[in-house]
Amino acid sequence: MKKLLFLSAILFANSAIAQVLTSYTDADGLLNNNTLCVDVDEADKVWFGTQGGVSTFDGDTWVNYTGTDGLVDNTVFAIMVDSNGIMWAGTDFGISKMEDGNWTTYTTDDGLEDNRIKHIFEDSDGLIWFAHNDGVSSFDGATFTNYTMDDGLPFGGVSHVNQDATGAMWFGTGLG
Repeated sequence: MKKLLFLSAILFANSAIAQVLTSYTDADGLLNNNTLCVDVDEADKVWFGTQGGVSTFDGDTWVNYTGTDGLVDNTVFAIMVDSNGIMWAGTDFGISKMEDGNWTTYTTDDGLEDNRIKHIFEDSDGLIWFAHNDGVSSFDGATFTNYTMDDGLPFGGVSHVNQDATGAMWFGTGLG
């Protein structure tokens, strides 16, 4: 009986951990091996933010984007595809948005509080939130609303943004 239980446990354990992992590198088409962030859009296209730009992979084909294509900087720390299929890339030099193949850049000159973007999040109302070194900024498509230490955030900025089921926004910081 003990042998049967042991054998069953081994078979169960093997089936539970039988994951197939596939690695992709620049040899496969990824723009740069140092991948800093990833998102998957509604069509299951995978978007990678790397130290060399943005790479997309649809399961067959790689497409790469860099500063020569319109990306504000090639080191992408945050990437997100919103509910409208718009790709947002956050760098240390601002935000790049790719919509219908066209690039738009947003920086502090456009009302963003800080160009050093750490995370991008879309809330249930469709606002796009950008966590950065000076706090957090939301964008409604036309105007940035900025929240900083003056609004009660701790020193050091925001590293992550999320929203709970009640609609409350949550900000991860280095100090709580």
